[in-house]
Amino acid sequence: MKKNTILTIFSIVCIFSTNVLFGADKFTNKILAKVGKETILLTEFNDLTLPIIEQYKKERPDLLANGGEEKLKEDMLNQMIDERVLLLEARKNKVSVTKVAIDKAVNEIKDRFKTEDEFQAELKKSNLKEVDFRKQIEKNLMISSFIDNFVKSKVVAPTDEEAKKYYNEHPSEMIVPETVRVRHILMKTVGKKNLDVLNKMRELRAKIVKDKTKFFSDYAMEYSEDETTKENGGDTGLFTRGRMELKAFEDKAFSLNVGQISDVFETKLGYHIMKCEEKKAEEKRSFNNAKNSIKGFLYNVKIDEELKKVLENAKKNIEIVKNI
Repeated sequence: MKKNTILTIFSIVCIFSTNVLFGADKFTNKILAKVGKETILLTEFNDLTLPIIEQYKKERPDLLANGGEEKLKEDMLNQMIDERVLLLEARKNKVSVTKVAIDKAVNEIKDRFKTEDEFQAELKKSNLKEVDFRKQIEKNLMISSFIDNFVKSKVVAPTDEEAKKYYNEHPSEMIVPETVRVRHILMKTVGKKNLDVLNKMRELRAKIVKDKTKFFSDYAMEYSEDETTKENGGDTGLFTRGRMELKAFEDKAFSLNVGQISDVFETKLGYHIMKCEEKKAEEKRSFNNAKNSIKGFLYNVKIDEELKKVLENAKKNIEIVKNI
């Protein structure tokens, strides 16, 4: 159940269409595309795509190879065009948004800034007046309202039978992978002699195993140099295989039994001691347990299919020009 639906993509575009206002120069900007009387500016497009491309370069550079980056940009432009089409359809169907709803949405964005002055400074830096910012918020809300009233309203909720059929036809998606939760203590080796750190950690481990008056978490809060987990007693939270950047750390975690304390082991960060707190074996979800999430997924797929129909019909009557 990992399909990227138009509805999901539209949500991303809608969020970014607010964010791209910060940094867009509307007066010296090239018009990248026209959708009826609506325009898509080059800086809007760049502000949307460049952060995504940078993230891909770090996490999945393979997807950008062999024309992948150009394909991604093309997809994102098409998504922005779809957003403009939906805006025109909202206006055509006389969708309106109340001042109260706009105020609420604006305030939610303002709350991301520490002070009103910081928000105003960001607007000024972007050569943007608050009235224009509010207009973009209004557009986003109009599109959301249009989808609710003219797309979702046509969709029939999935039945138990449909959910059961999906459950039976996609058994691999019903597997909950093995998970583990550990606590750990890290002593870094940067600027230190590795042997000195190793000896300190061996002494600490012996003390932890022998001393029954303190919890492992107490030692983690006192000795660990991992700032992200130290205050939480070294707790990593539950994770599955492939989630940790340090493979040696992950391998060690999954090799331990609940309650077991590891030997001192090394990663590129330094030396670690680890205690396994919780472990869950791989299992298949029952239908009753998976039913609601399957229904939610199938409902979004149906909305996506209806949204495609709306977009296809609308585009027949709208002039769309790409200047690329």
